[in-house]
Order: sequence, then structure tokens, then C-alpha cells
Amino acid sequence: MAIIESLQSDILEPNTELSSILRKAKVLASELNNIEIKTWVDHELNGYQSKEELPEYRKFSAFNRGNFISYNYKIENIPISVMCIPDETIRNGLQENNIYDGVKSIESIVKAGELNLKRRWPADLIKLYNLCQNDICVDAWKDIPIGFF
Repeated sequence: MAIIESLQSDILEPNTELSSILRKAKVLASELNNIEIKTWVDHELNGYQSKEELPEYRKFSAFNRGNFISYNYKIENIPISVMCIPDETIRNGLQENNIYDGVKSIESIVKAGELNLKRRWPADLIKLYNLCQNDICVDAWKDIPIGFF
């Protein structure tokens, strides 16, 4: 099959985008009538909708960082411990990173030269965090090093 040879060639070519390889794999899965592989490829290309369908290789620990101010100083981009947040569900959510995005989205981040993907905390969560701190957090985010992908 020509599609297999083309797929093999693309896999060995370091400049071929993963999204291109996955599209060819989808064609092959369709030709082979393999629903399981076709579904997996669809998720990788378009993203995952729920934590239950997310593969383990897309789950890892989170690094939380933030910017703080006080009366006499400003500190930026420092690690944040989330242990003071009383709600265990929220705390656990901040300690994990699940990548639901499709491959094309991840490729565009890498192409843009970004070193990290930031997932900003919502304002309500920053407010909750500030209730248990002496300094004032003005911005916080989950930091995902691109090397994790």
C-alpha cells in the first residue's frame, strides 16, 4: 500500500509535522476499517473532550507560578504552592495538567517559539488564594514547559 510507505517516509522525516502524519494515519485506519485507531487519531488531531477519554501520556503534574505585590516590593514569575487552598478538588486540579488540545494547536505554540504554555488562573481562584496569603497575588497560571509534549 502506497499510504503505508508514505506514512513511513513521513515518520522518518524530522521536518514533517505530526498533524500531517496523523492525517495519513487516519486515512490508513479508514482503509483498514480500524475504528479504534481512527477514533484515537481524531482525538489527537481535534483534541479531547473529557478527562475520561484523555490518555495517560497527556496527563502530568503542574507547575504553578505567579506575580505578587506587597507594600514595598513586586515579585514576578515565582513558583506558587497551592497547599493553602482549602478545597481539595481545586487544589488537586491545580496540581495536575491535562492537555486536551489537538496536535495542530500544540504545533502552533511550538512554531511560535514559545517555551511554555500558560493556563491562567481565573480571577475567583486568585481571590481565594489571596485569602490565605500575606502577599497579594495579582496574576497566576499553570506553567507547562513545551518539552513535556
